[in-house]
Amino acid sequence: MADSLPPDMLSEIFKRLPVNHVLRCMCVKKSWYRVIKTCIFVSLHLNYRQSVSSKRYLLFHSNYSGFSVHSDDKKCRETYKWRPDDVGQTSYGTSNGLICLSDLELEYDSHIYLWNPAIRRSKLLPPSSLFLDIFKLEFKGKVFKMSLAFGYSSSRDDYKVVKVMIYCLEKGAKWLSLVDVYSLRSNSWKEIGQEVSCCKLGRPVFVKGVVYWIAKKCDGKRLILCFDTEEEVFREILLPGYDCAYKLDHFVQKFGELLCVLVFHPPSEAVDMWVMEEAEVWRKITSIGLADKYGLPMGFRNNGEMVLRMLNYEFGFVSYDLKRNKPTGIMKSKHLKPFGWDFSDDDEKEAVDNLDQKVYFVNPFMESLVLLDDK
Repeated sequence: MADSLPPDMLSEIFKRLPVNHVLRCMCVKKSWYRVIKTCIFVSLHLNYRQSVSSKRYLLFHSNYSGFSVHSDDKKCRETYKWRPDDVGQTSYGTSNGLICLSDLELEYDSHIYLWNPAIRRSKLLPPSSLFLDIFKLEFKGKVFKMSLAFGYSSSRDDYKVVKVMIYCLEKGAKWLSLVDVYSLRSNSWKEIGQEVSCCKLGRPVFVKGVVYWIAKKCDGKRLILCFDTEEEVFREILLPGYDCAYKLDHFVQKFGELLCVLVFHPPSEAVDMWVMEEAEVWRKITSIGLADKYGLPMGFRNNGEMVLRMLNYEFGFVSYDLKRNKPTGIMKSKHLKPFGWDFSDDDEKEAVDNLDQKVYFVNPFMESLVLLDDK
């Protein structure tokens, strides 16, 4: 009977299957293989999985201990133990089942990969000629800082990697920048001519086709620098306003499909959570007291709850309900060992607590077939 089904009907059947079952179907018949291995079906399957309450996962990653994908529940089982031997060591973003990987310490010529663990496929991005050319001009050895962001642009139906380098040719000189944008659809890089007038960029977040950084201007002022990958322009956004005598720490996160800013108050050890609504209007969601119980927020689960690292538990994390303003449960698992800490050494514990949010991150992750069609 399966032989008599038209391709459109087969697509409607296959799109309802989880990724591992779809991959098995590819091995049954050549006609099934041809239906599944098309960009049309890959998009159809992705759109369906996004619209239903299919199983979701969490990507745990950090600046010093790599990355891994876990089930989004209290047990946090590691889902994908396999990874290519030659891929980078940490994640720089995830979208629709793809993870952007590169080196822990970004260099101008670091390899960049897009990896889909569900289908065991990775793609090495072509080198950026813009960054290679600048170093041919004896630039190597000068002061420079790299930033990498990855996400999906829905209006272009394309995946983008944004690579930024800010550099200074000599002490006291003006900070300059290089910006290159990779498109998966064209498999090529495009140089962006607009200058970035900042001397420091924090870790970015990609929301609805726009990249956001906490940026420091040369005069010490802090703001949000954003880059629209569709319009290919930079602009600046003011941070939520505060009137206080002490220094605040700011971090950007993605909360659902909204930009979120976490504001840390060192004296009170509290974190305020703000989200940006239409017309760049900030709305405060909640304030969370950390005291000596929790580290700074790592990110958010698929259900919208916040993930906090527990300072007095080895490999323990708290799921925090923002509506009720209280923790709902402990996500304690030996599978999270790379993202916990052995507190037997007080000096090591203090060192990690000082780094905190600068090394721990959590992002929602879902399975997909993206990259299956080789396009």
